[in-house]
Amino acid sequence: MTVRAVVLNPEHGFLGALSVPLPLSLNPKATEALALWYGIEYGKKLGITNVDIRGDALNVLNGLKTRGWDFNEIRGVLDAVKLIMTEFEIVSWRCVKKRFNTVTHGLCH
Repeated sequence: MTVRAVVLNPEHGFLGALSVPLPLSLNPKATEALALWYGIEYGKKLGITNVDIRGDALNVLNGLKTRGWDFNEIRGVLDAVKLIMTEFEIVSWRCVKKRFNTVTHGLCH
């Protein structure tokens, strides 16, 4: 199993792609959460200050809005994402259709 992320500049120009093999098989929700974490961490390393996250896992993106205690299986990863997000000037996110995965997979190979 592999997680992938693509980083674009504000004009949607390609900045970089990331493909990270995972040591074990995870459920889809956990895999999407890790892809989010790896992608935002990669953007930070590239020096990005404004982040517009686009993902096809609405349940993961909605998890970024929760406050308080939540003990679901991806809470730890989402807490790490929220912590990294405090280092950016602007952070926004929205859900996109699954067909965008084709673009991500193509750019990461």
